[in-house]
Amino acid sequence: NSISDLMNHIGGVQSIHRGAAGAQSTLRFRGGGSNHIVFLINGMRSFHSNVIFDNFNFPFDIDDVEYVEVDLSPSSHKYGFSATGIVMNFILKDYDSFATHLNFQSGDYSHNKIHIDANLPIGESNHTISYSGNSNGGYVYNSDVTSSKLLYRYSLKDDNSTANLTFGTHSDEHGVLSLSSISEFPTEKYNSLFFDSRLSWKFGIMDLNSHTHWNENEYSYAVGNSTRNFTITDLGYDFEGERSSVDNVYNFGFSAAREIILDLSESEQQRDRVNLFYNCLKNRGDLTYSNGLSANYFEGFGWNYSFGVELNYNLYDDVAVNYQYDSGYKLPSAFEQYADFGPWKGNSNLVSETVKSTQIGLGVKNDILNLDISFFYTSTNNAIDWQYSKTSEYWAGVNIPQVKVNGHQISAEVNIESFPLIGFISQVDLDYTFIDLSHNAGEYRYTSNYLTHQFSSSFNYDLFFGLSQSWFIRNEAPDQFASRWLTDTVINVPVWRFNTLFSIENIMDVRYQDELGFDASGRWMKFGLQFQY
Repeated sequence: NSISDLMNHIGGVQSIHRGAAGAQSTLRFRGGGSNHIVFLINGMRSFHSNVIFDNFNFPFDIDDVEYVEVDLSPSSHKYGFSATGIVMNFILKDYDSFATHLNFQSGDYSHNKIHIDANLPIGESNHTISYSGNSNGGYVYNSDVTSSKLLYRYSLKDDNSTANLTFGTHSDEHGVLSLSSISEFPTEKYNSLFFDSRLSWKFGIMDLNSHTHWNENEYSYAVGNSTRNFTITDLGYDFEGERSSVDNVYNFGFSAAREIILDLSESEQQRDRVNLFYNCLKNRGDLTYSNGLSANYFEGFGWNYSFGVELNYNLYDDVAVNYQYDSGYKLPSAFEQYADFGPWKGNSNLVSETVKSTQIGLGVKNDILNLDISFFYTSTNNAIDWQYSKTSEYWAGVNIPQVKVNGHQISAEVNIESFPLIGFISQVDLDYTFIDLSHNAGEYRYTSNYLTHQFSSSFNYDLFFGLSQSWFIRNEAPDQFASRWLTDTVINVPVWRFNTLFSIENIMDVRYQDELGFDASGRWMKFGLQFQY
Protein backbone atom coordinates (compact mmCIF):
# COMPACT_ATOMS: atom_id res chain seq x y z
CA ASN A 1 0.00 0.00 0.00
CA SER A 2 2.86 2.41 0.69
CA ILE A 3 6.62 2.69 0.89
CA SER A 4 6.40 2.50 4.68
CA ASP A 5 4.59 -0.86 4.31
CA LEU A 6 7.41 -2.05 2.09
CA MET A 7 10.05 -1.26 4.74
CA ASN A 8 8.42 -3.68 7.19
CA HIS A 9 9.30 -6.55 4.84
CA ILE A 10 13.07 -5.92 4.99
CA GLY A 11 14.89 -7.90 7.65
CA GLY A 12 16.83 -5.80 10.16
CA VAL A 13 15.01 -2.59 9.23
CA GLN A 14 13.09 -0.88 12.04
CA SER A 15 10.34 1.56 11.08
CA ILE A 16 9.61 4.07 13.82
CA HIS A 17 6.22 5.78 13.49
CA ARG A 18 5.20 8.91 15.36
CA GLY A 19 1.57 9.51 14.55
CA ALA A 20 -0.25 8.31 11.46
CA ALA A 21 1.59 6.63 8.59
CA GLY A 22 3.73 9.20 6.81
CA ALA A 23 4.17 11.59 9.74
CA GLN A 24 7.68 11.82 11.21
CA SER A 25 8.53 8.23 10.24
CA THR A 26 12.14 7.16 10.63
CA LEU A 27 14.11 4.18 9.32
CA ARG A 28 16.89 2.42 11.17
CA PHE A 29 18.94 -0.65 10.30
CA ARG A 30 20.38 -3.04 12.87
CA GLY A 31 20.44 -0.46 15.66
CA GLY A 32 22.14 2.25 13.60
CA GLY A 33 21.06 5.88 13.73
CA SER A 34 18.93 7.82 11.28
CA ASN A 35 20.15 8.55 7.75
CA HIS A 36 22.51 5.56 7.50
CA ILE A 37 20.67 4.19 4.47
CA VAL A 38 21.57 5.05 0.89
CA PHE A 39 18.61 5.45 -1.47
CA LEU A 40 19.16 5.03 -5.21
CA ILE A 41 16.72 5.89 -7.98
CA ASN A 42 17.36 3.75 -11.06
CA GLY A 43 20.88 3.02 -9.82
CA MET A 44 21.98 6.60 -9.09
CA ARG A 45 22.16 8.08 -5.60
CA SER A 46 19.32 10.39 -4.58
CA PHE A 47 20.12 13.51 -2.54
CA HIS A 48 16.58 14.60 -1.77
CA SER A 49 16.59 16.08 1.71
CA ASN A 50 14.44 14.47 4.36
CA VAL A 51 11.83 16.37 6.34
CA ILE A 52 13.71 16.58 9.62
CA PHE A 53 13.22 12.99 10.86
CA ASP A 54 11.11 11.67 7.96
CA ASN A 55 12.95 9.01 5.93
CA PHE A 56 9.84 8.11 3.90
CA ASN A 57 9.62 11.49 2.19
CA PHE A 58 10.37 10.16 -1.30
CA PRO A 59 9.64 12.24 -4.43
CA PHE A 60 7.71 9.32 -5.95
CA ASP A 61 4.88 7.02 -4.91
CA ILE A 62 5.00 3.25 -4.42
CA ASP A 63 2.84 2.95 -7.56
CA ASP A 64 5.65 4.55 -9.59
CA VAL A 65 8.00 1.73 -8.56
CA GLU A 66 8.53 -1.45 -10.59
CA TYR A 67 10.70 -3.23 -7.99
CA VAL A 68 13.27 -2.54 -5.29
CA GLU A 69 16.76 -3.99 -4.96
CA VAL A 70 18.01 -4.28 -1.37
CA ASP A 71 21.67 -4.79 -0.50
CA LEU A 72 22.14 -5.52 3.21
CA SER A 73 25.90 -4.92 2.99
CA PRO A 74 27.44 -1.56 4.01
CA SER A 75 28.77 0.15 0.86
CA SER A 76 30.89 3.05 2.09
CA HIS A 77 33.67 2.04 -0.28
CA LYS A 78 31.47 3.14 -3.21
CA TYR A 79 28.99 5.71 -1.93
CA GLY A 80 31.08 7.43 0.72
CA PHE A 81 29.26 9.17 3.57
CA SER A 82 26.16 7.71 5.28
CA ALA A 83 26.46 4.35 3.48
CA THR A 84 27.17 2.35 6.63
CA GLY A 85 23.75 0.67 6.67
CA ILE A 86 22.04 -0.77 3.60
CA VAL A 87 21.49 0.32 0.01
CA MET A 88 17.99 0.46 -1.49
CA ASN A 89 17.65 0.90 -5.24
CA PHE A 90 14.17 1.96 -6.42
CA ILE A 91 13.64 0.99 -10.06
CA LEU A 92 10.84 3.13 -11.48
CA LYS A 93 8.41 1.75 -14.05
CA ASP A 94 9.73 1.86 -17.59
CA TYR A 95 7.25 1.94 -20.47
CA ASP A 96 7.70 1.45 -24.22
CA SER A 97 4.04 1.65 -25.30
CA PHE A 98 0.84 3.48 -24.38
CA ALA A 99 -0.26 2.69 -20.82
CA THR A 100 -2.38 4.16 -18.08
CA HIS A 101 -2.96 3.14 -14.48
CA LEU A 102 -5.32 4.30 -11.75
CA ASN A 103 -5.21 3.43 -8.06
CA PHE A 104 -7.76 4.65 -5.52
CA GLN A 105 -7.74 3.88 -1.80
CA SER A 106 -9.99 4.76 1.10
CA GLY A 107 -10.07 3.62 4.70
CA ASP A 108 -9.96 4.32 8.39
CA TYR A 109 -8.67 7.59 9.83
CA SER A 110 -10.17 9.46 6.84
CA HIS A 111 -7.55 7.87 4.63
CA ASN A 112 -7.75 8.74 0.93
CA LYS A 113 -5.26 8.15 -1.83
CA ILE A 114 -5.37 8.53 -5.60
CA HIS A 115 -2.59 7.74 -8.03
CA ILE A 116 -2.78 8.02 -11.80
CA ASP A 117 -0.12 7.71 -14.43
CA ALA A 118 -0.02 7.57 -18.21
CA ASN A 119 2.70 6.94 -20.78
CA LEU A 120 2.58 8.36 -24.29
CA PRO A 121 5.13 7.06 -26.82
CA ILE A 122 6.18 9.53 -29.53
CA GLY A 123 8.53 8.04 -32.06
CA GLU A 124 11.42 6.45 -30.17
CA SER A 125 10.73 8.46 -27.01
CA ASN A 126 8.35 7.90 -24.08
CA HIS A 127 6.65 10.56 -21.99
CA THR A 128 5.32 9.47 -18.59
CA ILE A 129 3.41 11.65 -16.17
CA SER A 130 2.08 10.57 -12.79
CA TYR A 131 0.23 12.25 -9.94
CA SER A 132 -0.45 10.99 -6.46
CA GLY A 133 -2.37 12.56 -3.62
CA ASN A 134 -2.49 11.06 -0.14
CA SER A 135 -4.14 12.18 3.08
CA ASN A 136 -5.38 10.87 6.40
CA GLY A 137 -6.91 12.55 9.41
CA GLY A 138 -4.70 10.74 11.91
CA TYR A 139 -5.88 8.61 14.79
CA VAL A 140 -4.91 11.16 17.47
CA TYR A 141 -4.94 14.93 17.35
CA ASN A 142 -2.22 16.55 15.25
CA SER A 143 -1.01 13.41 13.47
CA ASP A 144 -2.73 14.19 10.16
CA VAL A 145 -0.91 14.02 6.81
CA THR A 146 -1.53 15.61 3.40
CA SER A 147 0.84 15.13 0.48
CA SER A 148 0.89 15.39 -3.30
CA LYS A 149 3.49 14.37 -5.88
CA LEU A 150 3.72 15.20 -9.60
CA LEU A 151 6.31 13.41 -11.70
CA TYR A 152 7.19 13.79 -15.38
CA ARG A 153 9.68 11.43 -17.04
CA TYR A 154 11.13 11.46 -20.53
CA SER A 155 13.15 8.58 -21.98
CA LEU A 156 14.82 7.99 -25.32
CA LYS A 157 16.69 4.82 -26.24
CA ASP A 158 18.71 3.49 -29.13
CA ASP A 159 21.06 0.53 -29.48
CA ASN A 160 23.96 2.09 -27.56
CA SER A 161 22.63 4.98 -25.49
CA THR A 162 19.77 6.03 -23.23
CA ALA A 163 18.57 9.45 -22.13
CA ASN A 164 16.26 9.98 -19.13
CA LEU A 165 14.98 13.30 -17.85
CA THR A 166 12.85 13.66 -14.73
CA PHE A 167 11.09 16.71 -13.35
CA GLY A 168 8.75 16.78 -10.40
CA THR A 169 7.17 18.59 -7.47
CA HIS A 170 6.40 17.27 -4.03
CA SER A 171 4.49 18.89 -1.18
CA ASP A 172 3.81 17.51 2.27
CA GLU A 173 2.13 18.83 5.39
CA HIS A 174 1.69 17.01 8.67
CA GLY A 175 1.21 17.60 12.33
CA VAL A 176 4.09 17.15 14.74
CA LEU A 177 3.78 15.12 17.92
CA SER A 178 6.19 16.38 20.55
CA LEU A 179 7.20 15.57 24.13
CA SER A 180 7.02 19.29 24.85
CA SER A 181 4.24 20.56 27.09
CA ILE A 182 3.34 23.43 24.76
CA SER A 183 -0.40 23.89 24.31
CA GLU A 184 -0.29 24.81 20.61
CA PHE A 185 0.63 21.82 18.48
CA PRO A 186 3.17 22.46 15.71
CA THR A 187 2.95 21.50 12.03
CA GLU A 188 5.56 20.97 9.33
CA LYS A 189 5.25 21.85 5.66
CA TYR A 190 7.54 20.78 2.88
CA ASN A 191 7.72 21.81 -0.77
CA SER A 192 10.23 20.46 -3.25
CA LEU A 193 11.14 21.05 -6.88
CA PHE A 194 13.59 18.65 -8.47
CA PHE A 195 15.15 17.84 -11.82
CA ASP A 196 17.62 15.21 -12.89
CA SER A 197 19.16 14.16 -16.19
CA ARG A 198 20.64 10.70 -16.76
CA LEU A 199 22.61 9.75 -19.85
CA SER A 200 24.00 6.26 -20.50
CA TRP A 201 26.32 5.00 -23.23
CA LYS A 202 27.54 1.51 -24.08
CA PHE A 203 30.89 1.03 -25.82
CA GLY A 204 31.54 -2.70 -26.12
CA ILE A 205 32.61 -3.89 -22.65
CA MET A 206 32.39 -0.36 -21.22
CA ASP A 207 29.23 1.25 -19.76
CA LEU A 208 29.21 4.97 -18.89
CA ASN A 209 26.60 6.89 -16.91
CA SER A 210 26.19 10.62 -16.36
CA HIS A 211 23.80 12.17 -13.85
CA THR A 212 22.99 15.83 -13.16
CA HIS A 213 20.60 16.69 -10.32
CA TRP A 214 19.03 19.81 -8.80
CA ASN A 215 16.75 19.81 -5.75
CA GLU A 216 15.26 22.78 -3.97
CA ASN A 217 13.55 21.96 -0.69
CA GLU A 218 11.57 24.52 1.30
CA TYR A 219 10.52 23.76 4.87
CA SER A 220 8.35 25.56 7.38
CA TYR A 221 7.69 24.81 11.04
CA ALA A 222 4.72 26.56 12.61
CA VAL A 223 3.56 26.84 16.23
CA GLY A 224 0.54 29.07 16.66
CA ASN A 225 1.34 32.39 14.95
CA SER A 226 5.08 31.72 14.87
CA THR A 227 6.53 30.22 11.67
CA ARG A 228 10.13 29.28 10.93
CA ASN A 229 11.22 28.74 7.29
CA PHE A 230 14.42 27.41 5.79
CA THR A 231 15.58 26.21 2.37
CA ILE A 232 18.09 23.58 1.29
CA THR A 233 19.26 23.48 -2.35
CA ASP A 234 21.43 20.67 -3.70
CA LEU A 235 23.06 20.83 -7.15
CA GLY A 236 25.50 18.19 -8.37
CA TYR A 237 26.98 16.04 -11.10
CA ASP A 238 27.89 12.33 -11.06
CA PHE A 239 29.81 10.22 -13.57
CA GLU A 240 30.23 6.45 -13.34
CA GLY A 241 31.85 3.83 -15.51
CA GLU A 242 31.85 0.03 -15.57
CA ARG A 243 34.21 -2.21 -17.49
CA SER A 244 33.35 -5.91 -17.67
CA SER A 245 35.14 -9.02 -18.84
CA VAL A 246 34.53 -12.73 -18.33
CA ASP A 247 36.09 -12.83 -14.86
CA ASN A 248 36.38 -9.20 -13.76
CA VAL A 249 34.16 -6.15 -13.26
CA TYR A 250 35.64 -2.70 -12.57
CA ASN A 251 33.57 0.27 -11.35
CA PHE A 252 34.85 3.82 -11.04
CA GLY A 253 33.44 7.30 -10.84
CA PHE A 254 33.28 10.69 -9.21
CA SER A 255 30.68 13.19 -8.07
CA ALA A 256 30.72 16.85 -7.12
CA ALA A 257 27.89 18.83 -5.51
CA ARG A 258 27.07 21.99 -3.63
CA GLU A 259 24.52 22.27 -0.84
CA ILE A 260 23.23 25.74 0.12
CA ILE A 261 21.27 26.20 3.35
CA LEU A 262 19.29 29.41 3.93
CA ASP A 263 17.68 30.61 7.19
CA LEU A 264 18.53 27.52 9.20
CA SER A 265 21.25 29.43 11.04
CA GLU A 266 22.20 33.10 11.41
CA SER A 267 24.09 33.12 8.12
CA GLU A 268 23.92 31.32 4.78
CA GLN A 269 25.73 27.98 4.81
CA GLN A 270 27.43 26.46 1.79
CA ARG A 271 28.71 22.89 1.88
CA ASP A 272 30.64 21.52 -1.09
CA ARG A 273 31.45 17.84 -1.48
CA VAL A 274 33.49 15.68 -3.86
CA ASN A 275 33.54 11.89 -3.98
CA LEU A 276 35.85 9.52 -5.88
CA PHE A 277 35.53 5.72 -5.88
CA TYR A 278 37.03 2.62 -7.45
CA ASN A 279 35.74 -0.95 -7.05
CA CYS A 280 36.91 -4.27 -8.45
CA LEU A 281 35.20 -7.68 -8.53
CA LYS A 282 37.12 -10.81 -9.60
CA ASN A 283 35.92 -14.37 -10.16
CA ARG A 284 38.43 -17.18 -9.66
CA GLY A 285 36.55 -20.46 -9.95
CA ASP A 286 34.63 -21.00 -6.73
CA LEU A 287 36.04 -17.79 -5.20
CA THR A 288 34.64 -14.31 -5.77
CA TYR A 289 36.67 -11.41 -4.43
CA SER A 290 35.77 -7.73 -4.42
CA ASN A 291 37.24 -4.63 -2.84
CA GLY A 292 36.81 -0.91 -3.16
CA LEU A 293 38.02 2.49 -2.02
CA SER A 294 36.16 5.79 -1.69
CA ALA A 295 37.64 9.22 -1.03
CA ASN A 296 35.29 12.03 -0.04
CA TYR A 297 35.92 15.71 0.57
CA PHE A 298 33.23 17.58 2.51
CA GLU A 299 33.56 21.26 3.34
CA GLY A 300 34.17 21.73 7.03
CA PHE A 301 35.22 18.11 7.54
CA GLY A 302 38.07 17.71 5.06
CA TRP A 303 38.89 14.37 3.47
CA ASN A 304 37.43 11.06 4.63
CA TYR A 305 38.31 7.62 3.26
CA SER A 306 36.40 4.35 3.13
CA PHE A 307 37.55 0.85 2.34
CA GLY A 308 35.63 -2.37 1.90
CA VAL A 309 36.33 -5.99 0.99
CA GLU A 310 34.14 -9.06 0.38
CA LEU A 311 35.00 -12.73 -0.13
CA ASN A 312 32.52 -15.35 -1.29
CA TYR A 313 33.49 -19.02 -1.65
CA ASN A 314 31.29 -21.86 -2.96
CA LEU A 315 31.85 -24.92 -0.77
CA TYR A 316 29.40 -26.94 -2.85
CA ASP A 317 27.05 -26.19 -5.75
CA ASP A 318 24.37 -24.92 -3.36
CA VAL A 319 26.41 -23.87 -0.28
CA ALA A 320 28.55 -20.74 0.00
CA VAL A 321 30.33 -18.83 2.77
CA ASN A 322 31.18 -15.13 2.72
CA TYR A 323 33.10 -12.49 4.64
CA GLN A 324 32.57 -8.71 4.48
CA TYR A 325 34.39 -5.75 5.98
CA ASP A 326 33.47 -2.08 5.60
CA SER A 327 35.06 1.03 7.07
CA GLY A 328 32.74 4.00 6.67
CA TYR A 329 31.51 7.22 8.24
CA LYS A 330 28.54 9.55 8.57
CA LEU A 331 28.74 13.32 8.39
CA PRO A 332 26.35 15.56 10.32
CA SER A 333 23.43 16.83 8.27
CA ALA A 334 22.68 20.54 8.01
CA PHE A 335 19.73 20.07 10.36
CA GLU A 336 21.85 18.25 12.95
CA GLN A 337 24.37 21.09 12.84
CA TYR A 338 22.30 24.25 12.60
CA ALA A 339 18.70 23.61 13.75
CA ASP A 340 17.51 26.08 16.39
CA PHE A 341 13.73 26.05 16.50
CA GLY A 342 10.92 24.03 18.01
CA PRO A 343 12.23 21.18 20.18
CA TRP A 344 15.44 20.76 18.14
CA LYS A 345 18.78 22.33 18.91
CA GLY A 346 21.56 21.57 16.44
CA ASN A 347 25.20 21.38 17.41
CA SER A 348 27.80 23.07 15.21
CA ASN A 349 30.54 21.23 17.11
CA LEU A 350 29.40 17.79 15.96
CA VAL A 351 32.18 15.69 14.45
CA SER A 352 31.78 12.95 11.86
CA GLU A 353 31.18 9.44 13.14
CA THR A 354 33.27 6.48 12.01
CA VAL A 355 31.77 3.02 11.54
CA LYS A 356 33.58 -0.29 11.13
CA SER A 357 31.47 -3.31 10.20
CA THR A 358 32.32 -7.00 9.91
CA GLN A 359 29.99 -9.75 8.73
CA ILE A 360 30.39 -13.51 8.25
CA GLY A 361 27.68 -15.45 6.44
CA LEU A 362 26.53 -18.82 5.15
CA GLY A 363 24.18 -19.29 2.22
CA VAL A 364 22.24 -22.36 1.03
CA LYS A 365 20.21 -22.29 -2.16
CA ASN A 366 18.37 -25.16 -3.83
CA ASP A 367 14.91 -25.93 -5.22
CA ILE A 368 13.31 -26.08 -1.75
CA LEU A 369 15.31 -23.70 0.43
CA ASN A 370 17.00 -20.32 0.01
CA LEU A 371 18.74 -19.68 3.33
CA ASP A 372 21.09 -16.92 4.49
CA ILE A 373 22.69 -16.81 7.94
CA SER A 374 24.89 -13.87 8.91
CA PHE A 375 26.77 -12.83 12.06
CA PHE A 376 27.65 -9.15 12.24
CA TYR A 377 29.57 -6.74 14.45
CA THR A 378 29.60 -2.95 14.18
CA SER A 379 31.67 -0.46 16.14
CA THR A 380 30.83 3.26 15.89
CA ASN A 381 32.87 6.10 17.33
CA ASN A 382 31.27 9.54 17.87
CA ALA A 383 27.83 8.31 16.83
CA ILE A 384 25.52 11.22 15.95
CA ASP A 385 22.26 11.22 17.89
CA TRP A 386 19.81 13.42 19.82
CA GLN A 387 19.53 13.71 23.61
CA TYR A 388 16.41 15.05 25.37
CA SER A 389 16.55 17.63 28.14
CA LYS A 390 13.53 17.31 30.42
CA THR A 391 14.17 20.68 32.06
CA SER A 392 14.48 22.64 28.80
CA GLU A 393 12.18 20.29 26.81
CA TYR A 394 14.24 20.06 23.64
CA TRP A 395 16.37 17.56 21.73
CA ALA A 396 20.06 18.50 21.36
CA GLY A 397 22.47 17.05 18.79
CA VAL A 398 25.27 15.06 20.44
CA ASN A 399 28.13 12.69 19.67
CA ILE A 400 28.10 9.39 21.59
CA PRO A 401 31.73 8.32 22.15
CA GLN A 402 31.18 4.65 21.29
CA VAL A 403 28.35 2.35 20.22
CA LYS A 404 28.81 -1.39 19.66
CA VAL A 405 26.36 -3.78 18.00
CA ASN A 406 26.58 -7.58 17.93
CA GLY A 407 23.96 -9.72 16.30
CA HIS A 408 22.86 -12.26 13.76
CA GLN A 409 20.21 -12.51 11.08
CA ILE A 410 18.55 -15.58 9.55
CA SER A 411 16.52 -15.25 6.35
CA ALA A 412 14.81 -18.12 4.55
CA GLU A 413 12.53 -18.63 1.57
CA VAL A 414 10.92 -22.07 1.72
CA ASN A 415 9.25 -23.56 -1.35
CA ILE A 416 6.53 -25.85 0.01
CA GLU A 417 4.47 -26.58 -3.10
CA SER A 418 5.46 -30.25 -2.92
CA PHE A 419 4.53 -30.59 0.77
CA PRO A 420 1.25 -32.45 1.48
CA LEU A 421 -1.67 -30.60 3.07
CA ILE A 422 0.02 -27.18 2.89
CA GLY A 423 1.12 -27.33 -0.76
CA PHE A 424 -1.50 -24.72 -1.69
CA ILE A 425 0.93 -22.15 -0.20
CA SER A 426 3.66 -21.77 -2.80
CA GLN A 427 6.32 -20.10 -0.61
CA VAL A 428 6.89 -18.97 2.97
CA ASP A 429 9.36 -16.21 3.81
CA LEU A 430 10.95 -16.14 7.27
CA ASP A 431 13.34 -13.64 8.81
CA TYR A 432 14.79 -13.29 12.31
CA THR A 433 17.22 -10.60 13.54
CA PHE A 434 18.83 -10.38 16.98
CA ILE A 435 20.72 -7.30 18.21
CA ASP A 436 22.85 -6.78 21.31
CA LEU A 437 23.65 -3.06 21.52
CA SER A 438 25.80 -1.24 24.08
CA HIS A 439 26.70 2.45 24.34
CA ASN A 440 28.11 5.01 26.73
CA ALA A 441 25.92 6.20 29.59
CA GLY A 442 22.92 8.33 28.63
CA GLU A 443 19.48 8.15 27.01
CA TYR A 444 19.36 8.90 23.27
CA ARG A 445 16.63 9.17 20.66
CA TYR A 446 17.86 6.34 18.41
CA THR A 447 20.70 4.50 20.12
CA SER A 448 18.65 3.80 23.27
CA ASN A 449 15.60 2.63 21.31
CA TYR A 450 16.15 -0.48 19.19
CA LEU A 451 14.63 -3.90 18.53
CA THR A 452 16.42 -6.66 20.43
CA HIS A 453 14.43 -9.37 18.62
CA GLN A 454 12.69 -8.99 15.27
CA PHE A 455 10.83 -11.80 13.52
CA SER A 456 8.70 -11.68 10.39
CA SER A 457 6.96 -14.19 8.14
CA SER A 458 4.87 -13.76 5.00
CA PHE A 459 2.99 -16.10 2.68
CA ASN A 460 0.10 -16.04 0.24
CA TYR A 461 -2.30 -18.53 -1.34
CA ASP A 462 -5.11 -18.69 -3.89
CA LEU A 463 -8.71 -18.94 -2.69
CA PHE A 464 -11.41 -19.32 -5.38
CA PHE A 465 -12.62 -17.50 -8.49
CA GLY A 466 -9.19 -15.91 -8.87
CA LEU A 467 -9.10 -14.51 -5.33
CA SER A 468 -5.84 -14.61 -3.38
CA GLN A 469 -4.86 -13.68 0.16
CA SER A 470 -1.53 -12.61 1.65
CA TRP A 471 -0.47 -12.60 5.29
CA PHE A 472 2.38 -10.77 6.99
CA ILE A 473 3.15 -11.61 10.64
CA ARG A 474 5.87 -10.02 12.71
CA ASN A 475 7.06 -9.99 16.30
CA GLU A 476 9.02 -7.04 17.65
CA ALA A 477 10.74 -6.94 21.03
CA PRO A 478 12.07 -3.41 21.73
CA ASP A 479 14.66 -2.85 24.40
CA GLN A 480 12.51 -0.19 26.11
CA PHE A 481 8.98 -1.54 25.59
CA ALA A 482 7.00 -4.76 25.79
CA SER A 483 7.15 -7.16 22.84
CA ARG A 484 4.21 -7.29 20.41
CA TRP A 485 2.80 -9.49 17.68
CA LEU A 486 1.48 -7.61 14.63
CA THR A 487 -0.50 -9.19 11.79
CA ASP A 488 -1.51 -7.73 8.41
CA THR A 489 -3.56 -9.31 5.65
CA VAL A 490 -4.56 -8.38 2.09
CA ILE A 491 -7.27 -9.94 -0.10
CA ASN A 492 -6.82 -9.47 -3.83
CA VAL A 493 -9.68 -9.79 -6.36
CA PRO A 494 -8.67 -9.38 -10.05
CA VAL A 495 -11.44 -8.87 -12.62
CA TRP A 496 -10.45 -8.06 -16.22
CA ARG A 497 -8.30 -4.93 -16.02
CA PHE A 498 -9.45 -4.13 -12.50
CA ASN A 499 -7.88 -5.26 -9.26
CA THR A 500 -9.69 -4.86 -5.95
CA LEU A 501 -7.76 -4.90 -2.68
CA PHE A 502 -8.96 -5.07 0.90
CA SER A 503 -6.27 -4.81 3.57
CA ILE A 504 -6.24 -4.88 7.35
CA GLU A 505 -3.11 -3.66 9.10
CA ASN A 506 -2.60 -4.67 12.74
CA ILE A 507 -5.61 -6.96 12.53
CA MET A 508 -5.56 -7.68 16.30
CA ASP A 509 -5.61 -3.93 17.11
CA VAL A 510 -2.47 -4.15 19.25
CA ARG A 511 -1.63 -0.92 21.08
CA TYR A 512 2.07 -0.09 21.25
CA GLN A 513 4.69 2.65 20.96
CA ASP A 514 7.73 2.86 18.71
CA GLU A 515 8.97 5.82 20.74
CA LEU A 516 8.07 6.94 24.26
CA GLY A 517 5.00 9.17 24.27
CA PHE A 518 3.97 8.52 20.65
CA ASP A 519 1.26 5.88 20.13
CA ALA A 520 1.42 3.92 16.89
CA SER A 521 -1.87 3.46 15.05
CA GLY A 522 -4.09 0.50 15.87
CA ARG A 523 -6.17 -1.52 13.41
CA TRP A 524 -6.25 0.17 9.99
CA MET A 525 -8.57 -1.11 7.24
CA LYS A 526 -8.19 0.07 3.65
CA PHE A 527 -10.07 -0.58 0.44
CA GLY A 528 -8.38 -0.11 -2.90
CA LEU A 529 -9.37 -0.26 -6.56
CA GLN A 530 -6.77 -0.44 -9.32
CA PHE A 531 -7.18 -0.17 -13.08
CA GLN A 532 -4.51 -0.68 -15.72
CA TYR A 533 -4.49 -0.52 -19.48
